[in-house]
Amino acid sequence: MSQKPTALLAAGLLIGALALAHGGAASGAQPPRAPAEFFGIGPQTPLTDRDAEYMKAGGIGVVRMAVPWSSLQASESDGYNWAGLDEGVGIAARAGLKVLPFLYGTPHWLARKPTTLPVDNGRQRREWQAFLTAAVERYGPPLRAATRSWSRSRTRRSRPPTPGRR
Repeated sequence: MSQKPTALLAAGLLIGALALAHGGAASGAQPPRAPAEFFGIGPQTPLTDRDAEYMKAGGIGVVRMAVPWSSLQASESDGYNWAGLDEGVGIAARAGLKVLPFLYGTPHWLARKPTTLPVDNGRQRREWQAFLTAAVERYGPPLRAATRSWSRSRTRRSRPPTPGRR
């Protein structure tokens, strides 16, 4: 006799689950859709016009682009060499792709390893702030959002000083 109530309970639960699943589909409610440019790519080689054309044709709207500080400023006395990054950003812009930058690579003249965050002392923070300022001034709002997010998450020990010398 104990099997009958268990079987009835299982059947009732199954019918209820099916009714809920069918009711959601019948109501016409569509699940939320990702924005058109949601799908992106992080190329492993320098971006070319042909790559950008294929990305756009494939429905890709965002390209993740490296901003390697250590390559953009090889020595403390050097200015920033934006040439390679300018080319990639230009290709993306002409194709109508949004750029999602990621900044990395502390230069060797500022830290022993490129993975060392530039926040351990005042000099590092000033140089980091100067680099961020220069990058944002050059590339505008997309980079501004990326640098704001990166800085907030990485500089909890101390608030960065106002922009430095560059």
